[in-house]
Amino acid sequence: MPAGLQVFDASSNILLDLTDRASRIVGVVFIAGNASGSVFVDPSQGTPWAVPWPRSFPIGSAHKITINPSTGQIDYAPNTSVAGLQVDADLFYGVY
Repeated sequence: MPAGLQVFDASSNILLDLTDRASRIVGVVFIAGNASGSVFVDPSQGTPWAVPWPRSFPIGSAHKITINPSTGQIDYAPNTSVAGLQVDADLFYGVY
């Protein structure tokens, strides 16, 4: 009999299996609307991801995010495609 972690719903469907990849938040950083910079994650821990969460709704444009999966570098810069609407944001980042 195989061993490992499996999570089922009420209908006996597998929701999570040992071979599935689950996401994990590594950090959160505040970024001002006009700020550029980088954060790093250890790429040996998984594939990096990042989500800018604007602090101003419903108007505003969060940052442009560029991720290099091989180095774990996550760059952020103001989204200049929407002039004058750059807003402060929290950048959530992690690995999956």
